[in-house]
Amino acid sequence: MIGRYYHGPPRIVILALFCLMLTGCTRAVSLQSIQEYAKTVSTASASFDAIAADFENTCLEYREFAISAPSDLRTLPVTQPTPSATNPSPYDLVAHLPDCGQAADVSQQWKLRNSIITGYVRALAAIAGVDTKPSGFDTLASRLSDVGAIKQAQAKPFADLATSIASLLIRGRQDALLRKYVHEANAPLSAAAGSLAVFAETDYVNVLVNDRTQIDRDYQTSLRHRVSQKPIDMMKIRDERAQWVLRRGSVNQRIAAAGAYADTVRRIAQTNASLVQETDKPESAWDLFTTAKESLSPIIDNLIVLNKTFH
Repeated sequence: MIGRYYHGPPRIVILALFCLMLTGCTRAVSLQSIQEYAKTVSTASASFDAIAADFENTCLEYREFAISAPSDLRTLPVTQPTPSATNPSPYDLVAHLPDCGQAADVSQQWKLRNSIITGYVRALAAIAGVDTKPSGFDTLASRLSDVGAIKQAQAKPFADLATSIASLLIRGRQDALLRKYVHEANAPLSAAAGSLAVFAETDYVNVLVNDRTQIDRDYQTSLRHRVSQKPIDMMKIRDERAQWVLRRGSVNQRIAAAGAYADTVRRIAQTNASLVQETDKPESAWDLFTTAKESLSPIIDNLIVLNKTFH
């Protein structure tokens, strides 16, 4: 449920355990640090699925609100959203319910693209020594399609990344694959993560801002209606204000989560780019521990925000 607080271990505890476990590996060619980084980041999968589902849920929630609104609020004069508007026009909430079909398709495509990003992380963990490796990436690319704000032109980096994951995993889990894996994944991962971050910060946030605007208009309309009635029903005014505060706060929380999501996917790509730089050095000079540690701290902060919002 949106707004439920996350009760997992604090970030500082996770980092402390991570650092203690890996002390002494700073200069060594140790894949354990990358394994722990990837295992932690891969827990983002549930939150990534939830934020993708919210694209559709935002539409469905407004439909539910409109249908369940008191009958005397379903058809009221609604002030136009421009400051110059002076003549309110009648607006039937139920008659103008949004069609959530395309929103559902967008959510599904967003979830599919997320699965490729988190799959990259799980594959990185597999290469670094995790026993269970992901599968099915050979079919993921064929399921990408063009839906609304999710453009087919943006599908290529996701398809390339899925193909790289599939081809490398076929060859088995070998430590020596790390250098090749991060190099091959770097360009498509950067493009894929970039497009997802922009989508979250623009298209998804725009949906939320529009929803918040509609929430404000609905509340202002109902408040004018309640005040015009005699006698004034203060109980209904208080109840509707409480509902408005709750709905508006939920939207603001999801807008913040969109920023956390965008920052997380960007940092996943940036971490891979850092690994490319490290693995270009002689193996004796690799510092995988520092790379993983520096990346993990802000990502954990973001995951806490996402968990608070969607779990």
